[in-house]
Amino acid sequence: MKWVELCCGSAAVTLRLIGGARAVPPVSYQGAKRKYARAILESLGLRAGEGADAVMLCEVGPWGEAWSHIVGGFDLGFEMNPWNAGNDAEQVETWIQLRKQLPKMDPGPARAAAWLWLLQRSFGCKGPHAGMASRRITLGPKSKQGEWRHTLDAPKPRLRKLEAVPWPENTLVHHGDARDIEPFGDAVV
Repeated sequence: MKWVELCCGSAAVTLRLIGGARAVPPVSYQGAKRKYARAILESLGLRAGEGADAVMLCEVGPWGEAWSHIVGGFDLGFEMNPWNAGNDAEQVETWIQLRKQLPKMDPGPARAAAWLWLLQRSFGCKGPHAGMASRRITLGPKSKQGEWRHTLDAPKPRLRKLEAVPWPENTLVHHGDARDIEPFGDAVV
């Protein structure tokens, strides 16, 4: 089967199809299809972990650039190492500086990593335009009140897990207008 996910965003449905229930996007994202991925696949007569012979991810936004590097094998987590250092105040300053630099960065792994890092730490995980996440959030029993919500080195652990996803050899990421794509024949879209 050839699988095409238009407007893929975090590619939650594709990840569920080729990687099973434990394959999750590198960051949480408000508006993602992660909660609905199983139901979407079932409505198409497919199941988690079934796999595909070919995959095409289509996304015009920043997710498209991120996926082109993730699927291409770049270590975006490595790119994030310098940004994860420091205390809360230093990470806040890093967030502010990266947000300013992002529009000026050349396309590539560093920009994709910066966008994912900022997305994970943005208000409601809506993206850098939404502002910074609150620093007054308690994560759970081992967290201290007032810790910054995302000092957990995320999304690096999830990026590492994506290395185990069995991407088909014929995987293509189209970062741009999907109207430019020729039909795939018998693809499931």
